[in-house]
Amino acid sequence: MRTIEIITANGFPFNGTLGIKSHAHAFYQIFYTTEGCANYVYEGKSLDVRRGSFLFVHPNREHGLPVDQPGSRVLDIKFNVRDEELAARLSPLPPLVTCTEPMQTLLALADSEAQKKDAFYSNTLSTLLETLLYMALRESCPQYRSSGVGVLNMLDCDYTKLSECVRKTLLRIEGAIVQGPDQSVLNETAQAVGYSKSYMCRRFSEEMGMTVLQYITLLRMDKAKELLLNSENSISEIAELLYYSDLTRFCKVFKKHTGQSPTQYRQQPAQQHTSLVYSYRKFIDS
Repeated sequence: MRTIEIITANGFPFNGTLGIKSHAHAFYQIFYTTEGCANYVYEGKSLDVRRGSFLFVHPNREHGLPVDQPGSRVLDIKFNVRDEELAARLSPLPPLVTCTEPMQTLLALADSEAQKKDAFYSNTLSTLLETLLYMALRESCPQYRSSGVGVLNMLDCDYTKLSECVRKTLLRIEGAIVQGPDQSVLNETAQAVGYSKSYMCRRFSEEMGMTVLQYITLLRMDKAKELLLNSENSISEIAELLYYSDLTRFCKVFKKHTGQSPTQYRQQPAQQHTSLVYSYRKFIDS
């Protein structure tokens, strides 16, 4: 199942004299102005969407386009997000998103796919849109902005100098922390990377300066931060999702790593949140 399910995608010139009646729907929608500009109404607020920006419509949010607008050309994409983690991350994304050059390039490719509708166009659009949304989160949401501060930097660790065993372990564990308790993750990871558990754990400790279980805990705490900021899950639900059967233990571990209780972390102003460092991929891909 794809993360993004495309419902419709069309690029067309828009006659602003017609307008779009205010309405809401259960799916996501993007209006990207490729030419001209348009003044949308979103949840009662007026938003000026020009070339180089797009309107991001969250599910069940009122939006429309008043009559007597200047003419424009619009890329209109309607879609569902099937991945719960991405959907939770999207909740703080503002309705008006300013695009960087790479984002504009992705939207230009999406516009071309929407126009031509060649074979596999919806698959291609799904991939383009998923990448666009992660870029939008990074650019528009303060909690995802960082200056390269990540787990590897914190540990003063150069990924390129790690052994194949440790590199594979890092990649495998990242996606496994929400799939089972610690020992289960250890056993599954050792099997997946093709090394014995004892060898994997020994090499990891030697090269990373921490045990595999300490690393798993570090990732679980960063995941907890993300869920506290970007989901409506209760603290007990987050603890359960991260395989802490004892809520008291979860809160104790979280405070040890952040200096705050989960409740305090969730309630503090966004600009004071500590950087989320969950994911090695930005180091691997760069």
